[in-house]
Amino acid sequence: MATSNKETIYIDVDDEITSIIEKVKASNSNIVALVLPKRATVLQSVVNMKLLKKSGTLTKKNIVLITSEKGLMPLAGVAGLHVAKSLQSKPVIPPSPIVPGEEAEQATILDNEPKIDKTASIGVLAAANIDDEGMETIELDNMAAEDVSSAVIAAKTKKLKRLKVPNFERFRLGFLLGGLGLILLIVGWYVATVIMPRAKVTITTNTTSAVSSFDFLASTTTELDIDNRKVPAIQKDSKKIDTEKVKATGQKDNGTKAEGEVILSIPCASVTGNQPTVPSGTAVSSGGLNFITQDSATLNEAAFSPCRFTKRVDVAASQNGEASNLASGKTFAVAGFSSITGSNAAVFSGGTSLIVKIVSQKDIDDAVATIRSRQDGLVGDELKAQLEADNLYALSETRKASESKTTAAPAVNEEAEETTVTIETIYTMLGINRDDLSQLVKKDVSGEQSLKGQAITDDGIDQSIMRINNQPSVSEAFISFRTSVTAGPEIDEIAIKENIKGKKRGEAESYIKNQPGVEDATIDYSPFWVYSTPRAVSKITITINKTSDQSADTNSNE
Repeated sequence: MATSNKETIYIDVDDEITSIIEKVKASNSNIVALVLPKRATVLQSVVNMKLLKKSGTLTKKNIVLITSEKGLMPLAGVAGLHVAKSLQSKPVIPPSPIVPGEEAEQATILDNEPKIDKTASIGVLAAANIDDEGMETIELDNMAAEDVSSAVIAAKTKKLKRLKVPNFERFRLGFLLGGLGLILLIVGWYVATVIMPRAKVTITTNTTSAVSSFDFLASTTTELDIDNRKVPAIQKDSKKIDTEKVKATGQKDNGTKAEGEVILSIPCASVTGNQPTVPSGTAVSSGGLNFITQDSATLNEAAFSPCRFTKRVDVAASQNGEASNLASGKTFAVAGFSSITGSNAAVFSGGTSLIVKIVSQKDIDDAVATIRSRQDGLVGDELKAQLEADNLYALSETRKASESKTTAAPAVNEEAEETTVTIETIYTMLGINRDDLSQLVKKDVSGEQSLKGQAITDDGIDQSIMRINNQPSVSEAFISFRTSVTAGPEIDEIAIKENIKGKKRGEAESYIKNQPGVEDATIDYSPFWVYSTPRAVSKITITINKTSDQSADTNSNE
């Protein structure tokens, strides 16, 4: 039994017709206003409209659709449902377009329904359905409820399910995943068939070797003269300043010299002519110790000994040290005067020793040798790199160091514990055009009978042995050259790649084997699924194996 005159029910966009009918049945009001969402697809069907109308008839409820969608108006008119634009608007039954073939069905459904004023308001409709006892009533169709067969309801429910709106989000996701899979498939195919394929071609040719040995001149002042074996050279210089600190190993006695007085004497019989004179700086020695006269001494006849000439003279030891402090009464020999002797009446004194370290010449020489050994390899590599950067063949054997300017602080013989040696050196090296040297090699072997009809495939310069015979200056050198030259067929790798690209293994190998001088050819493909040569020549590598019927001894010396 209804407890209120009107109830408003809001329909969800996802609600199905069966759900809407259940909501209508559950309502306790005489008039049920169904507020429809936009694009309410569930009621865009005549069948669903009629089912909704039938449920209202069976439950004695007047149903009003609250919507403004024009597409629903004809359907509501066919089913006989009231429609209002809003809850405050007056409900009306829209005009009913009769669809051919449906007249009979519509007549059957609506025959016994009460006549409704299509222009009446919801309140009027509600009042018209109240009986004499004040109860809400509504006329039923002449058809009894039990006459609505379950088969008809099942058929209409099945048709409703078939008309469900498809899930477009799911469809779009499937479409995107399918497109992504197709792209991955295309990329995988491209990588597997275009990017990854590789071909390694191994060609075996028959070659002949011969020895080339000659002397040539490389000079910065000459021009190329193949007949006279003269090659123009380029000189590269590198100035290096390097220092080395070394310990001082020299020694010096900074003590004092012993001093004393020596009496020089000569027998009268040994004096002929003028009186003998001993110059200043004359050495007199006693017991292996040397002393130097400090003044000139002219011997005079002694009053106390008429048979001898004598003279006193001051002397000083030639070396520092206590060893020169002699006792009195020693005998001395006079250098340059065999007849003159000496003696000391008093002791020699004042000699002391004080040994200190000083810088020796050997210390300087050792530092220079260390710097040179450190520079030689580095400078040689640097000069070679400079020449090769200018596309020249470096003659490493011509590396030469100019006279070095060497300084030491402290200097030689100065007292010090260590000294810093600085050396400034200019290194030079010659380089020549490789093609010039190659021409000399080809000229030298041009008369070899074993090489007739073949081309030089390796001039052997990279494996050559060179020796400097004479290098009169840094700008020229006479060089002895020896190497092994290889001759054989000329393989045009570019042409081979162009002619085998895209061909299968057998066809490609057959083409290569038919080239002059080729003994054998094999092709290996990768990855494993590749069975033909790639069309991109950049993916084809060629390795040439040379077999020689002669060998040359490149290690022997002339």
